[in-house]
Amino acid sequence: MKIVKELYDQQQSENKVHFVMTKGDVFETDDDRLKCMCQITQSLATVLPPMHGFSMPIISLPGKQGRGGPSINQIDDIVQLIHTK
Repeated sequence: MKIVKELYDQQQSENKVHFVMTKGDVFETDDDRLKCMCQITQSLATVLPPMHGFSMPIISLPGKQGRGGPSINQIDDIVQLIHTK
């Protein structure tokens, strides 16, 4: 978390730092994925100032089915965000 805080402080703007949850295909249920996202968000909240409209897209290997069925993959959203910057 120290590295995350240092990177965030160097950028001086919440609009320049984006967080992505990788390995979205390893969760057995949506509840497991949600619990993990909550833990990540709580950990980030201890080192970063409050952020308005925080989002954390989920990516997984294309075509790979998760343990609990088809997984969420928001890689296209991330690509679009990179192209608009």
